[in-house]
Amino acid sequence: MQITNTSVVHEFAATEDAEVVVIQWKSSRKSLELEDEEKAMFLEELGISESGLDKLIKASPPAESQIPSSQPVKTNAAPGPSKEEQRRLRLGPHPHRF
Repeated sequence: MQITNTSVVHEFAATEDAEVVVIQWKSSRKSLELEDEEKAMFLEELGISESGLDKLIKASPPAESQIPSSQPVKTNAAPGPSKEEQRRLRLGPHPHRF
């Protein structure tokens, strides 16, 4: 089965030195539900050697190579409350009243 209209994506990937993996969600989803032998027959009927998900897994680098160990992980999470804010939250607005 030939996918069309991916030339723009391939051109952009070439400028970024990146690889393009085309995934047909219907066939990939169905292939996940099949046993190995049935999956091979299904993909052969479609005229492809492996599912797009299998190609994506092979093309992906290992997870440990995604984050350099010498740099801290950056997140968009806001910092937690300061020590004074924590004390006020714990004691309430009027800590001197009992």
